[in-house]
Amino acid sequence: MLTSKLYVVNSIELISSVQRLPKILAFPPIEAKFAMTICASSKEGNEVIANNLNGEEGDWGYSHDVYKSMNSALAPGPGLDGMNRIMIQNLAHSLDKLKTQEGQAVVMELGKWTRHEITMATTNSVYGKFNPFNDPKVESAFWEFEAGLVMILIDRMPSLTARKACRARDLVGDAFRLYFEAKHHEYGSTLVQNRYDTSMPNKISVEDIARFEVGNTIAILVNTAPVYTKETNGTRRTIDITSVKQDCPILTSTFQEVLRQRTLGAQVRQVIQDTMLDGWMADISSRKM
Repeated sequence: MLTSKLYVVNSIELISSVQRLPKILAFPPIEAKFAMTICASSKEGNEVIANNLNGEEGDWGYSHDVYKSMNSALAPGPGLDGMNRIMIQNLAHSLDKLKTQEGQAVVMELGKWTRHEITMATTNSVYGKFNPFNDPKVESAFWEFEAGLVMILIDRMPSLTARKACRARDLVGDAFRLYFEAKHHEYGSTLVQNRYDTSMPNKISVEDIARFEVGNTIAILVNTAPVYTKETNGTRRTIDITSVKQDCPILTSTFQEVLRQRTLGAQVRQVIQDTMLDGWMADISSRKM
C-alpha cells in the first residue's frame, strides 16, 4: 500500500462502473492477501487460494467454490433462518436472566455484557452446540486478537510487534482445529458445514481450515447488531422472525434503508489491468477504493 497508487471513488456513477468490472477491478486478490496475513495460513494453503484466484481460467478453484457455498448458506431460506432463530433465542434467554424482583436493579458493565452476549449468540448460531467459544479462554483470546489486527495487517514482524495478538490468534485457531477434527461442524450451521465441505476437495488442510475460520469469525462478529425484546404484564409475545421480511415490508425496507444510509465501510478493489473509468486511467499498480 505504501508503494502503490490509491484511487478513492466517491461518485455514485463511478462506483457503479467499478462494480460492473469485477474481473478487472477485483476484490478476491484483496481478500486473499487479508486472509493470508491475518490468519497466518501455511504456504500450501496460500498456494491453493492463489490458484485461479480471480477466475481468469474459468469458474473453478477455492475462491470460486467458497464464495458459491457461502452465498448458498446465506441466501434467504432454511439455513439463514436457522441461524437467525438460534441467535434470537440466545439473546432472549440472556435478557430473561436480567429479570429481577420489582424495585431491584441490575448493575453491569454494559459494554462487556453486550459484547459477550452478542459473541455467544452469534457463534452459537454458526458453530452449534460444540461452539469453541463456549470456552471463556477462547472468547477472551479472540478479542485480544481483534485488538491487535491493525499491527498484524501492517505485516512488519508481527510476531514481535503484535505478539499478544498472534498468540491469541493461535489459541483460537487451535480450538477450531479440535472442533473440525472432531467433526463438530456437522452439528453447526449450513454456513460452517459448506465452508468445510468446500475446503476439503480443494486440498485445504484441517489446520488451515481452522486458521481461516478465525478470519471468518471476524466477519460474523463485527457485522452483528443487538436485539431487543419485551414482556408486558406477564404476557410474552412471540414473533416468528422468519415471517418479518414477508409480512412487514415497511419495517424491512426501513431497516435496509437505515443500513444503506448509515453503514460506514469501504469496498477495496485491486486493478488487474489498465482500464479507463469516465476518462480516468486506473493502472495495474494501484488499488481502488
